[in-house]
Amino acid sequence: KNELGNYYHEFGIQYRNVSLYEKALELHEKTLSIDLVKYGNNHPKTATTLSSIAHDWSKKGNYIKAIETYQKTLKIRKKHYGEFDISTARTYNNLALNWSNLGENEKAIELFQKSLNIKLKTIGKNHPSIAITYNNIGYDFKVLGNYDEAIKNYNYALGIKIKTFGKNHKETALSYNSIGLFWRNRKEFDKALSYLEKCLPINIKHYGEYHPITAKAYNNIGFVWDAKKNYPQALKYYQKALDIRQMKLGEFHLDIGVSYNNIGLVFKDQEKYDEALLFLKKSLKIFLKNLGGNHPRIATTYNNLGIIFKKQENYNKALKYYKMALSINLNKHGKNHPILETRYNNLGIASFKNKNYKSAIKYFKLVIPYCPLESIYYYYIGLSYEKLNYYPKAIENFGVNAEMLKEQNGIDDKDTQEAIKEAIRLAKETNRLELLPDWIKKIANNQ
Repeated sequence: KNELGNYYHEFGIQYRNVSLYEKALELHEKTLSIDLVKYGNNHPKTATTLSSIAHDWSKKGNYIKAIETYQKTLKIRKKHYGEFDISTARTYNNLALNWSNLGENEKAIELFQKSLNIKLKTIGKNHPSIAITYNNIGYDFKVLGNYDEAIKNYNYALGIKIKTFGKNHKETALSYNSIGLFWRNRKEFDKALSYLEKCLPINIKHYGEYHPITAKAYNNIGFVWDAKKNYPQALKYYQKALDIRQMKLGEFHLDIGVSYNNIGLVFKDQEKYDEALLFLKKSLKIFLKNLGGNHPRIATTYNNLGIIFKKQENYNKALKYYKMALSINLNKHGKNHPILETRYNNLGIASFKNKNYKSAIKYFKLVIPYCPLESIYYYYIGLSYEKLNYYPKAIENFGVNAEMLKEQNGIDDKDTQEAIKEAIRLAKETNRLELLPDWIKKIANNQ
């Protein structure tokens, strides 16, 4: 039975290596059933098999199951080897990767740091495994918007990999990929392409054309062309990625959802809204299946669906999806996260377009603390009050809009002049000149 268990385990790894994750999981679970009988729940051999099962779940895109299984692995390894053992470090690293995939980036950094501290003490600062951890930490700092820490960690990783493997190794390609995506996020698109186009031929050489890692390289190049607004090029690379993923991963893998999402967003930017909805709804179905209903990616997809419905002037549906996005972000990030500026803004505009002016006022007022120097929200609040025939409040907010623009741009600025005219217009139409700020009242009296 021990030999049979080893057989199942090794063949499971081989199936995983050719992207047959369901078969890999099946064989590793057979190994586990043998290990439990022979070794029990708390043996290092059982931990090894649990780690393989967790890896299979992760490859299938079920990160919650992967985390549950890695936590069992960690408990056994800490008991037998202690905290400062390389196997414990690897388990922390694997847990962190899956938390990162679930959008829990701060938790991921905490676990990556534990892994890094152990590795630095046990294998030294120039080991390839150290580079991998630096790369992973860089990614999560990038997601959190800490770009200085992100590029610092990415460059640490790249330096170690070039020194250890050379410039054309698959591990070096991972760093090229990470740095390319970093520069894409910083809108340095040519610099991004220079790194990502180094990555693609290395991946094709090491993995072949039809491999999920090669698909990711195609996807990421498409991502940059998308940002450059070269939509035909973006679709070309996104479609290559999707074709490979459908061939290798099955219809409900998370990466398939990513491809549908990316293609949908290109169609949105091309104003092909029906095609965009088709792909985004496909992606949403896969994201919900793999990530659950409370993940930031789900919120982003709801928001994108809301944008499309607003473009189609279907404001009720737009509001539905915007509210769902807001609910997730509030639940996940609390009331102080900068993403809420976008959520409240979108709800305010859609409410205004839907002629629900009380709701528009509510959401525009909620936006203001996130961007206190943006006068436009006072204009929309004033316009909403005017639509409700509540003229004193409308004049007050038009006046605030004009005051802010005067302070920011000067009184002769075109936008300032338009804001002054708007405040005077309503004050004259409603015979309420006395409600204007004194400096605008003087202008009105001199006309």
